[in-house]
Amino acid sequence: MINLTDYWEKGISYPQYLLNFKSELDQGPVPRNQHNYNYVKLNWSRTNRLTNQAGLVLDFDSIDLKDFRGICITEHWCGDAAQNLPFINLMCRASGIDLRILYRDENPELMNAYLTNGSKSIPIVIIFDENGDEIFHWGPRPVPAQNMLKEYKLGSLSKDEFNIQVQKWYNTDEGKTLQKEWYEMMKR
Repeated sequence: MINLTDYWEKGISYPQYLLNFKSELDQGPVPRNQHNYNYVKLNWSRTNRLTNQAGLVLDFDSIDLKDFRGICITEHWCGDAAQNLPFINLMCRASGIDLRILYRDENPELMNAYLTNGSKSIPIVIIFDENGDEIFHWGPRPVPAQNMLKEYKLGSLSKDEFNIQVQKWYNTDEGKTLQKEWYEMMKR
């Protein structure tokens, strides 16, 4: 059985995640990201923009979850993380959840416990209580983006069409769907 508290304790804060991200850009790719370094560069731009501009449209301050902790499994190259993690950080901070971030490829046992249809899709966020019991988990993307991925996998879209369509959706949605999904889970 996975001990979520042990993983949380070895995780890093969102500010440290951003420092690691920027450091990788300044110094070059870390071994786990060498093949995806162009995505790392693109996602730094997205993450940095959203970290500085994102806001909440729902009242997460009214949800008191200060006794809960969160773990986000991600990597710098992940496009869905670049679009969602700045909002996830804001939602957790507003509701009192202490969020820590872990890198997927450095934590295979944890990642394997949270596969999405058999794949290591990220980001995955796990919220748990003081006993280490999972309250809920979310990921790897909001439902409309997940549906676009299903269309792509069915052959309805080319990879380029999928990438363009999902990026346009993220830009238009501005984190609203993600916030609605989280708000409903948190209220329960």
